[in-house]
Amino acid sequence: QEMSAALLDHVRDAIQFEGQYRDPDLLATPHPGEIDASMVARMEKMLAGVRDAVNDKQNLRYFLGCYLTEPKSHVFFDAPESGLGPAAFSRLLKRDGARLDLKSRLLYLGEQFFLNGNALTTTDADHSALRQLADARELPGGKNIDWSRTLCELLHRAYCDGFVHTE
Repeated sequence: QEMSAALLDHVRDAIQFEGQYRDPDLLATPHPGEIDASMVARMEKMLAGVRDAVNDKQNLRYFLGCYLTEPKSHVFFDAPESGLGPAAFSRLLKRDGARLDLKSRLLYLGEQFFLNGNALTTTDADHSALRQLADARELPGGKNIDWSRTLCELLHRAYCDGFVHTE
């Protein structure tokens, strides 16, 4: 029930309807209490986008990744007290590695990664390291990881949010 409600919330936020409902061609009916069949047909046509959004596999995959990693309402993250800039963080990262905060959730579905309720923008070169981080919850420092600029930038943003820590 909870997941269904969250999916419907996601669909509600994702769908954009054009304008407002209008029925200028609606004719007066001898039965004012009856819901007219033409109104039902008009609404079915208008709401087809909802059905399409619920049935869209890519949309469902995106929802699932965000939903399963979304922190519960009582979970808070603390930004580091002495925040490192990108260059200093990158040097420390390459030397000492990184670990996910105990409250962080990093999952992947194919080539898409999700961290704490957000889909991540990644490059193909970073997927191996991110899969390792998701599976082991840490990345060792050193030369065994391809510490690309984009991976370091992504982890720096996560570090600034308190999602990732250096060892």
